[in-house]
Amino acid sequence: MQGFVAIVLHAHLPYVRHPEHVRSLEERWLYEAMWESYLPLLDMLDGLSKEGVRAPITLSLSPTLVAMLDDSLLRERFDDYLERLARLALREEERTHDADLERAIAFYRERIERQRCRFGDIDRDIVGAFATLAEQGAIELATTSATHAYLPALRSCPASIRAQLRLGMRSFAQRFGAPSRGFWLPECAFDPRLDQDLAAAGVGYTVLDAHALELGRPLSPLGVYAPVLGPNGVAYFARDPDAAREVWSRKEGYPGHPDYREFYRDVGFDRDADELEGHIG
Repeated sequence: MQGFVAIVLHAHLPYVRHPEHVRSLEERWLYEAMWESYLPLLDMLDGLSKEGVRAPITLSLSPTLVAMLDDSLLRERFDDYLERLARLALREEERTHDADLERAIAFYRERIERQRCRFGDIDRDIVGAFATLAEQGAIELATTSATHAYLPALRSCPASIRAQLRLGMRSFAQRFGAPSRGFWLPECAFDPRLDQDLAAAGVGYTVLDAHALELGRPLSPLGVYAPVLGPNGVAYFARDPDAAREVWSRKEGYPGHPDYREFYRDVGFDRDADELEGHIG
């Protein structure tokens, strides 16, 4: 039986911008995502395009994330963050004499420099680079609610839900020059009463957790393996449970594999504060 796979990625961070602080923990989360996720994704997509490999994906970018990536102050601070990170990696290389660690440090030094070059090559415009790929038909872009609000929790204030939906869709159209067909429901959280509001906001399709279709009424004849059209014309796709476990489960998925990086630990746990001078604080 022939089928299709839809790869849908969702990118979101809460809005943080602290001009009053030279460095803040919350902004660091943004910079880590930029050099470890968004820039490598652009790198991979550009490489596939140059090789003539068509690998279309859907990428949902939240309005708060787009605003931060477009901010000139945060871009300048990201340049500084990468410079400090490169210096830290060089210091680690100079004082490390463990063969396994030397290989890891060499890997990260190359990766940091590669993403520094990538950031410069795209004129420090990550959102614009994704927009170019979308214009070329390499990817599809989508959006989410204005502040990534958990929509079912707002049922007592229907106007808030409508504002979240419409402002999210509006901000996308203003930034990319065209409406978004897709809409990522924050946390994939759904309430059947959202269907009418989604349709009124212009949403064409969205993604739900598997149980939303498995427990739906009437039951979908193909379960989670085919979209369901809602009463107001919105198409609902279910996340594949097997793929979700591969991505998220530390017992069954790749995060639990010994070769997967332990992201709860870094050099900050192994070095004294004075050895990290210039990188923290």
